[in-house]
Amino acid sequence: MNTVADEPVEGHSSTDKPRESIITPQSQESSENSSEYETDKADLDDTFRPPRHLIQQDEQSSNMTLRPRDKIHKDRKGLFCFYNNVTNPQNVGEALSSPHVNEWKKAMDEEYNSLMETQTWQLDDLPAGKKALPNKWVFKTKTDQQGNIMRYKARLVIKGYEQKRGIDYQEVYSPVVRYTSIRYLFAIAAQCNLHIDQIDAVTAFLQGDIDTEIYMLQPEMYTKGNKVCHLLKSIYGLKQASRLWNIILCKVLKELGIEQSKTDPCIYYDNIKKIYIAVWVDDLIIFSSQLEYTKELKDKLCKKIKYEGPWSSQTMCGLEYN
Repeated sequence: MNTVADEPVEGHSSTDKPRESIITPQSQESSENSSEYETDKADLDDTFRPPRHLIQQDEQSSNMTLRPRDKIHKDRKGLFCFYNNVTNPQNVGEALSSPHVNEWKKAMDEEYNSLMETQTWQLDDLPAGKKALPNKWVFKTKTDQQGNIMRYKARLVIKGYEQKRGIDYQEVYSPVVRYTSIRYLFAIAAQCNLHIDQIDAVTAFLQGDIDTEIYMLQPEMYTKGNKVCHLLKSIYGLKQASRLWNIILCKVLKELGIEQSKTDPCIYYDNIKKIYIAVWVDDLIIFSSQLEYTKELKDKLCKKIKYEGPWSSQTMCGLEYN
């Protein structure tokens, strides 16, 4: 191995002090028989030597006493959580064999009756060449901050992962309001002293009109004959459910004379009454110059869509306002 030659470098005079090799003879001999990972730090000059503070940290850490994991005692005050002893059933069989069978059955009846009231489907014979998509019941308990059960919920969900593009759906994209738009509206509200209100659409994904011909098997426990469900409205689990909801909401707001922003499709406004609406999926936050304008808008909306609210503590997109 050749070291750096002591020849003059082009552009410099021959009287300049030649550069010294950064590899000492001792390390040069050992490097041929060992890998770079086995090089002794003592054989290297300051070019490769770690900074002094890193060396001191290594020496201090090497003197630390290590304890086995099972000898480490955790602070008992570190974590305390509430929980209930009710296990959410994974299927109808588990729900019917649960000690809370009456509560689960009631929740299923409420969900089924709600779907019937909104005319989500009609029973038809399955056309030739068509496939009826399966569905399942999803069970979950809703608890308060102390872990007490407030409600037993059952939801009928279609298995949308079996949908085929071009047959069961065309588009699935659905916009949400931009964070910059939300901040901008809050800034306007603070500057112009606008009133802020928020409403939450109830069963939003069940209110959209279906855009393709989709058939679904009848839900378990509510089967009538050999017919299938011809979907007329959206249902939980459909790939295009969010898109269908956004389309129906946009249509309703425009019918009420509210214009849609060209910059952000989830911002609607009425410059005459100074009303601004931001849409985050199924949440609507309303900014208005006068409370009567907000009340008038909500009265018109309730005739088109189902919603609930407002609440005393309001948040949207991680922002809390009052």
